[in-house]
Amino acid sequence: REIPEIEPETSFDFNYDQATFLKNHGEVQKIDELSVDNDFFKIFDFNFIAGNPTAAFQTDHSMVLTKNGAKNLFGEIPPLGTKIISTRSITYTVTGIINDLPSNIFFKGEVFINHGPNKEVLNYNSYNSGVSFILLGKKNKIQEVKRKLKGLYRKYEFSDATVDFLPVKDIHLHSTGFQDIPKNFKI
Repeated sequence: REIPEIEPETSFDFNYDQATFLKNHGEVQKIDELSVDNDFFKIFDFNFIAGNPTAAFQTDHSMVLTKNGAKNLFGEIPPLGTKIISTRSITYTVTGIINDLPSNIFFKGEVFINHGPNKEVLNYNSYNSGVSFILLGKKNKIQEVKRKLKGLYRKYEFSDATVDFLPVKDIHLHSTGFQDIPKNFKI
């Protein structure tokens, strides 16, 4: 790790898609998808109805559903541990069920699909096109992380790069969606 002050880090892609799955008897069902990495539930704390956040993304092709997403895909059948095939011919295993997302959260989705771990914290080559969220240890200071990031910019030849830090609570309290975060996060 090049910046040890960062404990978990997660990124996800805000290109909201609908995942398409084949239900029983070949029926097709579309639900809102959010592609996330292994550490997503280390940063974002959701109430698990079934399964647990620690084990949710320990295997490839695992998925966590919201309560509504589970109902849309499985009806009244308990989905935990069940396999389901996407129309992309990928078989996913349901590893968790969480409560439906609150309406005032800055992202949406009924299924969280694991796209695997980032290989290195803050290494631009190991990310998708999304944004990153970090969690600092209690004794760590954001100013130290900013200082170290400037060194990484030079190391990776991104001298004109900039980064903004915003506490998640500010995003949550002052945003209606990711697209307006940059313009609306300041009071």
